[in-house]
Amino acid sequence: MPSVVIKSGLYAAIRWNRGRQYKGNDLHDFGHASAALFYCDYFATDSGLRHLVNDDLKYDQKYAVTVVDNASALLQEIRQI
Repeated sequence: MPSVVIKSGLYAAIRWNRGRQYKGNDLHDFGHASAALFYCDYFATDSGLRHLVNDDLKYDQKYAVTVVDNASALLQEIRQI
């Protein structure tokens, strides 16, 4: 059940870091991440979620997914396919 693990890990990371301001659209972002990280090879998101996924939780390594946070990085990854 990787989707549950991913979503709960993201929620826990937000709660752990008291300095990070929680935003309403974070719920939607967590849903997208939990649906994509385990099942997809690439995931494009904003820099805040990319930081959580790559740096804090290391989900990019755990699930072998490339996570990018800007259009030029995404374009570069697409060109390598």
